[in-house]
Amino acid sequence: MHIQGIKTENNSRGEVKYLRIDLDMYGDDEFLEDFLDNLAVKNRKDEKLIPFEDVIKAENKRRGLANV
Repeated sequence: MHIQGIKTENNSRGEVKYLRIDLDMYGDDEFLEDFLDNLAVKNRKDEKLIPFEDVIKAENKRRGLANV
């Protein structure tokens, strides 16, 4: 299959291993942005979650702000 601006690279068994995407053609594409966002979420799924309130408290403490 040939799609202009997208090339595949195969492994020794002929299976598609990599996609090369021309960002000049597809860099502003919403689908590509959603795809990359989804990959980022999947890569962070096992990270420890910190409640937003705790982040705010720690940042206020770091800045020397009290009772904010």
